Amino acid sequence: MPWLERAARLPGKALAVALLLWFRVGLVGDARVTLTSELLDRFGVGRKAAYAALAALEKAGLIEADRGPGRLPRITIRERY
Repeated sequence: MPWLERAARLPGKALAVALLLWFRVGLVGDARVTLTSELLDRFGVGRKAAYAALAALEKAGLIEADRGPGRLPRITIRERY
């Protein structure tokens, strides 16, 4: 619960993206996930808002993002922050 409480205090779509990350982790059964544009679209999160949310979550120490050119970032949820 502290993880979600911290995410809820972040600006913009950070909480929505945080919940989508946990959803993907549960769906794929892996700690490292990507967020597809289809999933973001279904929840009304645009590409720019998603990247801003990921940056806020990363700055808060809740996730780690592995970015590379031409691909979606691979996200690891940090359960301890």
